[in-house]
Amino acid sequence: YRLPSLDELDGLVGRIVAFALPVLVLGLLVGMVWSHHAWGRIWSWEPKQTLGALTAVVYGVYLWLRHVRGLRGPKPVYVSMAGFAFVLLTLFGAELFSGRHGYLGGPR
Repeated sequence: YRLPSLDELDGLVGRIVAFALPVLVLGLLVGMVWSHHAWGRIWSWEPKQTLGALTAVVYGVYLWLRHVRGLRGPKPVYVSMAGFAFVLLTLFGAELFSGRHGYLGGPR
């Protein structure tokens, strides 16, 4: 089996992030509306909210490096890897610290 070239993988990651970042931001905005209705405020500094926003910032930096600055190579790859680490931290790590967003059977 032939693995894709690094340029093909780089383009694929760029397209995936370009699609997923607006979806993530839309999810954050919808969550803010829901939070306003449920708790009377749009932001409560919960770990899931904060880490989700930081994930969006990291992927925003990635897209900025690739499309505005035109960078290719290791620097944008490291930023995309950091973004993925934030995704994992948001999904699983915030479970340890969150009181309201317990999805894995932890405290609610």
